[in-house]
Amino acid sequence: MEQVIQNDNLVLLQQKILSYPKTNEDLKSIASIIKVTQIFNKLNELYHQQLSQEGQIKLCNYIELKNYQLGEQVDPNQEFVVQLILKGQIEVYYLEEGYIYKHEKYLKTLNPLFYIEEDFYVDKIKYQQNQLLYKVAFNDSIILLIDKKECDEIYNYYGEIFLFKHRTLSRIIPGLGELNSKRILEALANQFENVIIPHSTYITEEDQIGEHLFFLAQGHASFQKNKEHVFNVEESGIIGDELLIDPDQDQNSVQTYYYTVIAKSAQVLLYKIKLKIFTRLFPNTIIRHIIAQHKCKSGSLIYRKIIDQAPCRKQTY
Repeated sequence: MEQVIQNDNLVLLQQKILSYPKTNEDLKSIASIIKVTQIFNKLNELYHQQLSQEGQIKLCNYIELKNYQLGEQVDPNQEFVVQLILKGQIEVYYLEEGYIYKHEKYLKTLNPLFYIEEDFYVDKIKYQQNQLLYKVAFNDSIILLIDKKECDEIYNYYGEIFLFKHRTLSRIIPGLGELNSKRILEALANQFENVIIPHSTYITEEDQIGEHLFFLAQGHASFQKNKEHVFNVEESGIIGDELLIDPDQDQNSVQTYYYTVIAKSAQVLLYKIKLKIFTRLFPNTIIRHIIAQHKCKSGSLIYRKIIDQAPCRKQTY
């Protein structure tokens, strides 16, 4: 952190934060990462990890690095979900009621990587925002501010997709996050249905063609044929009559099976979508990319239609 500040790499730092996928919850996570780790290396690592594994969403990008001078007051504005000191110091004063005027009683000095909180604790005593005054102790103090209103609006619009669904589906579906399309995001929020099923519940039944694909987000399921266990599918697997992952089969074989699929975990979380909707949402090139990546990752793919045996390489579309 000190190295970043000393080298004046604040523009680069800002670019890294802007590139990181931000949801209302992610904003807190970013600030926590900054607070407890070497900021530049960690953000760089997370940026590449998110970019390669889960894609990125750049819809909530408003941040500001604000410069303050000695003696200036810092307003703990409700518009910002995070106000984090990057450089300099902030002194915190308690406004005591006097006969005529309020007196400023010094409480504490906040160093870099401390938050300007809505409520403030000193020696286990809680002070509310309207009782406090924040003053800058050094020239050229810098505070990171992240706008809350914009992120709340995005969060409310897309709902839980930002909290869990998009991350999980982006991990399952290569390239999904990179699409960054409002149409896709809206469809993910509206067309993928959350299904939570208990242990030993049937997901699909043998020899019955279904209309849905199931993306296994949490837990694992048993694939059975003639009431005998054949293989398990764990998190990130895809279940359905049209698209199945079979890690025990030869990678180059293309076959058709209809299994009974049973939940084996105490609870299994699935994202359910109609096959027709899925194929409309994702063009054939993207579906082929999904197939190729799953063949590389999980073994042979069982698919009702003949597909090209594409090598495991990055595809563009």
